[in-house]
Amino acid sequence: MNNSIKTAAKTMAAVIAAGAMAVAPVAGTINFGAMTAMAEATVPKSTDTAAIKVSGITNGEGVVVKAYKILEAEYSDEGFKDWKKLVTYTGSTKDPYLPTANEMKTIIQNNLSNLTATTLTYNATDADFEATVGAGTYIILVEKTAENDVSIYNPMIVSAGYRDSVLQQGSIDAGGNFVVDGQTAYAKKTDIPLTKKITNLDGQSGNPSKSSANAAQNDRADGEDLQVGDTGKFEITTKFPAYSSAYKDVTFTLTDTQGKGLDVPTHFAVKVDGAEVAQDASKYTIATSDIDKDGGKVANDFTVTFTSDFVLKNTGKDVVVTYQSVLTDEAAQRLNPNTNKVELEYTKDIKENTDKKEDYTYDYSFPVTILKKGEDSDAAALKGATFKLTRESKTGDDYATVNEWSKTTDDNGKITFEHLDEGTYTLKETQAPTGYSINDATYTIVITPVYGDDGKLTSYTISATNDKDTTYSFSTTVSANKATEDALEISDTKMAGLPATGARSALILTIAGIAVMITVMAASRRKKIAD
Repeated sequence: MNNSIKTAAKTMAAVIAAGAMAVAPVAGTINFGAMTAMAEATVPKSTDTAAIKVSGITNGEGVVVKAYKILEAEYSDEGFKDWKKLVTYTGSTKDPYLPTANEMKTIIQNNLSNLTATTLTYNATDADFEATVGAGTYIILVEKTAENDVSIYNPMIVSAGYRDSVLQQGSIDAGGNFVVDGQTAYAKKTDIPLTKKITNLDGQSGNPSKSSANAAQNDRADGEDLQVGDTGKFEITTKFPAYSSAYKDVTFTLTDTQGKGLDVPTHFAVKVDGAEVAQDASKYTIATSDIDKDGGKVANDFTVTFTSDFVLKNTGKDVVVTYQSVLTDEAAQRLNPNTNKVELEYTKDIKENTDKKEDYTYDYSFPVTILKKGEDSDAAALKGATFKLTRESKTGDDYATVNEWSKTTDDNGKITFEHLDEGTYTLKETQAPTGYSINDATYTIVITPVYGDDGKLTSYTISATNDKDTTYSFSTTVSANKATEDALEISDTKMAGLPATGARSALILTIAGIAVMITVMAASRRKKIAD
């Protein structure tokens, strides 16, 4: 065989060998299947490059995506020679060049500093992260995510391999799963949900999942109304990220901050994957923290801290935390909410940086002010009138509080019933001021809130009707342009007065004179009869 034939044979053998080697048989990578050699095929060489692309990662300022090379091509004068592992690993059953999940964990934890790292850059046209690399297999790590990204990213594998002696680009979608030997090892990307809602609704509520701003009795309320003594029931829902085995020490902590208007939280319950989990130091702990209230310290806020071991044993499972809290007379009123925030701190990336996300609920209560006056429109305000306000109905057993209040008007003729819930009330005067007759009408008062889709109160209306006067109507609406409501005016009639002192004396004398005259006339008549 002459030299030219030998050279051609070596070149052909190199091309076939390059086509027979498999780098990493996972979705989105290049597989080196058997190929038909072509005489005009290009000989692979060490200077060959191709793009690797990773899609499904949220772009933003500061995002860091790196490719760590764990397998590279070796070349000879004839072209491709063999594949060389840059770190020690056995590989999967079907592909010795593809590390298992546990082997990736070992590589990431022990060998990253010894591997060549290439930083991928964002391509706005294709909405992916890209880099130009040589032939080989790479572990992709998202080492820093965008501020607005609420996902965690597990390690991924991508390869640049030969086809027809031409180095082909490799791509991977972070939205899929990492598969080894046909089995899903883990999700490459996990979105981290966090919601806080009020679960015991009794009327109008703010609901971001509904198009109506006035959706009643729905299952997702960020805003709700309570009165003093009412118990709010709260639910926090999230999920443990689907951390891969490459993560070894993760953080997952929920911190709930209540407003001063809510009392010490009680009735804690933690469920994981639908099953209640008792508090245990090996699983999670609940710690309270104090806030200034009533001149002292009250443990209003709390933190639920899950252990790293417990999280890693329950990756991808739903987490639900519930608790209760009673509204107190320190609650804000009108459009001012009692804001309750839950914050989740969690391990964000393989470098074990943490990130935070938060959600809110808002509790509201409302005052109703009564102004007592005389019957005339220009009459002065009346002190000393007592009214009884009764809530017409309650929903369920959650509100085991007093539904009846009595108050007496002050020097300005006013009373205010504070911290009322949305709903219907009746108002009756039970005692009139001195010198006035009682107003025996029954007033029906209705408080109607209007919530926005974010759960915040946008306005509320207080209206009243009078069962004795069908023409009577009162209504006042409070919104951002009007900070306080109008007072509901109720008048009393002045009682008929007794005569003045002088007239009374004259009357007495007149009556006495008549009596004397009657007595005299009667005596005179008896005398005539006797005669």
